[in-house]
Amino acid sequence: MSIDIESFQNGILTAVAIGGVLIAWSGLSTWKKQLHGVHEFDLARRILLSVYKIEDGVKNVRSPFLGINESSS
Repeated sequence: MSIDIESFQNGILTAVAIGGVLIAWSGLSTWKKQLHGVHEFDLARRILLSVYKIEDGVKNVRSPFLGINESSS
């Protein structure tokens, strides 16, 4: 029962290669999730800024203050 060193080394190299592929796959999957999250966050931020602009516009229209040029004479 002797262990062949060359086949042992090939087994180790195969295991390391498979482990590297699994780690790379995991990293790419995480990166994809991050890109999706960043896109959703950016979209939500742009929508919220638009809502704030609309809110400011409505406040300006409904403002009780009348300027000098706006009074009816």
